[in-house]
Amino acid sequence: MAKNSRPISSDAAAIPRCGYWAASAGGSKLASENSIGIAAGLLIGKPLAITSMCFIAVAPGICKLPLDLSWRHIFGASLLGDIGFTMSIFITNLAFVGQPELVTSSKMAIFLTSLAAGVAGCLWLQVFGKPLASDDDVETMDFEKQP
Repeated sequence: MAKNSRPISSDAAAIPRCGYWAASAGGSKLASENSIGIAAGLLIGKPLAITSMCFIAVAPGICKLPLDLSWRHIFGASLLGDIGFTMSIFITNLAFVGQPELVTSSKMAIFLTSLAAGVAGCLWLQVFGKPLASDDDVETMDFEKQP
């Protein structure tokens, strides 16, 4: 954990509960094809797209990764990019007008997927985001001479 981080208090549970109720998730069908498709699209598609777009920008030299950043950090950040669910719920409300049961199950899938992505992103960066022995020491790097 970061040096300035604090232990999680019981108040931290209020955020997921508020998201749960905001999604109006009572009695939803989470095993439906729609919910599974939403979860797969968000958990697989979004991180894959973010990481791929970064690679497409870096590979031809359009931009460069900072010297102290690696692809394992990009992937961890792409998992965290999956957390926001406001736009997904907005689109769900537009897509499934007049189908309240489908809207409810979709909202619950979005909420749970966002929660899972947040946990996965934090765990990924906690485990794989630490500097490796093979990483160069950024403090001693000459930023004028890049590899």
